[in-house]
Amino acid sequence: MSAEVLVDAPAEAIGRSLVDAEQYSRWFGAKVDIEPWDGGRFAMGGFDADERPGRVTGYEPGRRMGIEWDGLVASWELEESGGRTRLTFVQSGFIEGRPPYGAWGGWLSGIAELRRYHELPDWRPIWLASEMPGLPEGMLVEP
Repeated sequence: MSAEVLVDAPAEAIGRSLVDAEQYSRWFGAKVDIEPWDGGRFAMGGFDADERPGRVTGYEPGRRMGIEWDGLVASWELEESGGRTRLTFVQSGFIEGRPPYGAWGGWLSGIAELRRYHELPDWRPIWLASEMPGLPEGMLVEP
């Protein structure tokens, strides 16, 4: 599954917000830890909370990166386009006939928020504070 969006911001700035854990957590609304290099780890909830973090693949600073979890791969690529940046996001490696639509919906809403993060001068997160039983403490970022 793939999606493409134009963001009114330089590729360098978008690339930074996709690999800097503090920025990523802020716009995505959930804590992440990232080691932005080939073979590095990517963990939802942080390295302490994720016993099986994803592995970073194909990392080219400001250009592309993939994250692999047990055969599933989420990747992004950036390309300057008429003063804006084209962000292409792809998920692959699905079990035949059972794509992870819930995860895909989460990624798509995250990409929409990433665009808002870069384009709105008075950006504030759209995420609402919530409590969910069983969710590790600190997983969700305070709005």
